[in-house]
Amino acid sequence: MEEFKRLIALIGIDNYNKLANKKIAIFGLGGIGSNVLSSLVRTGIDSFVLVDYDKVEASNFNRQKIANYSTLGLKKTDAAYHLMKKINNNLSCKLYDLKIDKDTIHKVDLKDVCYIVDAVDDLEAKLAILMKAKELNIPIISSMGVANKVNIKDLKIVDISKTDTCPLARKYRKMVRDLKIKDIPVLYSKEEPLNKEMGTIDYLVTAAALLITEFIIKDLLGDSNETT
Repeated sequence: MEEFKRLIALIGIDNYNKLANKKIAIFGLGGIGSNVLSSLVRTGIDSFVLVDYDKVEASNFNRQKIANYSTLGLKKTDAAYHLMKKINNNLSCKLYDLKIDKDTIHKVDLKDVCYIVDAVDDLEAKLAILMKAKELNIPIISSMGVANKVNIKDLKIVDISKTDTCPLARKYRKMVRDLKIKDIPVLYSKEEPLNKEMGTIDYLVTAAALLITEFIIKDLLGDSNETT
C-alpha cells in the first residue's frame, strides 16, 4: 500500500478501499482510453475489462500512454496490461482483442463492471457499447473527437443533447435521439477543428482523459458534478 499512501492521505482509507473494489470497462485504448486507464490505475482502481482490436504503432507514440518502443507491434490490450501491472502489481484485467459492433459486444463479459468508458471513434461501436450499458444499467461516459484541437479550455463534459461543434458528437447525438436514449455524459471540445488532417497533441488528449477520470472518480465516491 506504500505506493498509494499519498492518494490515501488525500481521499482517506475508506474511499481508497471503495475505489479498489471497483471494476471498470474501457473500450478503446488509444489516446483517450489509454490515458484514462493509466490515471484510474494510479487512483487505486485495480480491476478492468479492456477492449481493443488494434496493435501499437509508431504513429501512436505522440499521445497514447501505452505506446513506446518496448510495446511497438504488441496488441494494445497486452501492452496496456503489462505496463499497468508495473504500476499496481494487484492489477486484474480481462482482455478482449476484439472489434466491437452489435454482433460482437455480447462476447465481452461485463459482470460486476460499475462503469464503462467508451473511448472508440467508430459510431457503430459506440452505439453497441451504449445499448449494452443501458441494457445492463451500467453508468457510461463517452468520448467524442479531440483530433485537430489545441485548446484545453474548450473541453467540456455535458449531456450529449447539449453538445455542439464536434462532428462526431453531432452524428452520435442524432443516433441516440432517434433511439430516444437520454442521459449520456460525453467529453467533447467546443473548438472548431483546425484542419482536415487527423492531427493530435498530447496535452489536449491527456487533459480530456483526466476530465473523464475526474468525472468517474467523483461519481464513484458520490461527489459527481451534474452535467450542464
